[in-house]
Amino acid sequence: MKIGEEVKPVKNEKDPIDYGTTYNEVFPTTPWNYALIQVPDSKLEDQYKLEKKGPVSNFPWTPEQAPLLIKTKAKRIPSWGIYNEMTGPIPYSITYQLETAKEAEEVILIPYGCTSLRISQFPVIRK
Repeated sequence: MKIGEEVKPVKNEKDPIDYGTTYNEVFPTTPWNYALIQVPDSKLEDQYKLEKKGPVSNFPWTPEQAPLLIKTKAKRIPSWGIYNEMTGPIPYSITYQLETAKEAEEVILIPYGCTSLRISQFPVIRK
């Protein structure tokens, strides 16, 4: 998922020999806690729109240089939040009728390698 990022440099005073004197922490600046909407295989092309962005750049490993993207609709899950500086356990969606936002929003999916903040598995909800 394409997530806005804020990079904060941190001085490493605890173990500079093994990990260097500084490192970067990356924090989300846009919502990331979405569930994808379940659709039958026969309707995937209606739900997911693929966009190719011209020729692949020499360094495609950033959100801005992602060579392709997929636009789709998803619903936010307000109860899914940061836990131990990570996204926290993935919510159980279909099984437990997870509460979501009423309105679906457009989200953009980009290749995993083009991101620093990553969600590798999304919950799925019924409409």
